[in-house]
Amino acid sequence: MGHIKFLLKLGEESHLKEFAKGSLYCSNAETFWGIEDKQKIKGQGNILKI
Repeated sequence: MGHIKFLLKLGEESHLKEFAKGSLYCSNAETFWGIEDKQKIKGQGNILKI
């Protein structure tokens, strides 16, 4: 990972501050499968992506 020079992360300020302190939270795959099932958008990825 020595070749990575920058990381760009967008989000709420409070979450970014926690991330900068080393806190990292990730949802498991079942969470995203449930969202897909509920919204009926298979393989939606990040629908807020610009």
